[in-house]
Amino acid sequence: VCVPATAPGTTAGTWFPMIQQVTRLREVRALQGFTRLSPPGGSAEQLQERMAPLSQSDLGWLPAIEVTGEGVYFDLASTRLSTWEQSPLVEQRLRPLIDRHKKVLGVDGGDAVSPRKVLLHTLAHVLIDQWALECGYPNASLAERLYVSAEMAGFLVYTAPTDSAGSLGGVVAMTEN
Repeated sequence: VCVPATAPGTTAGTWFPMIQQVTRLREVRALQGFTRLSPPGGSAEQLQERMAPLSQSDLGWLPAIEVTGEGVYFDLASTRLSTWEQSPLVEQRLRPLIDRHKKVLGVDGGDAVSPRKVLLHTLAHVLIDQWALECGYPNASLAERLYVSAEMAGFLVYTAPTDSAGSLGGVVAMTEN
């Protein structure tokens, strides 16, 4: 359930033309396997190669849990984002991250480490850190989901714990301040 948030103000409005309160969120978490020795990343095929299966044979089902919670979705202004992405300073700062990604995973960072994804991930974690202090959730109870393509850039900061704390309204209330 999404509801438009109140006007974000002139400065925030130039970067975030749309902010949505997600008053009711449903997430299904399914466990596919484990990657204890290698970090997840790369393509789906590369992840499958590194993942330890849950059983010796395919059972035809996965253990899963459904949780409910709340969150706030932020959509970034694409024209301002495109201008920022093309800055030489951004490319200079991103180069060590791309090189490190390639060294650790053995694959080219390519789209996995792009200016757009790094910005969205960083913004989401800045909000997570601040909101954990302001709305009383433990930092680990807040998560982000990135929505990134060449045409769009947005992120959702949400809480969906396995207990009843996911529906207290504290995250959605952050859009009213």
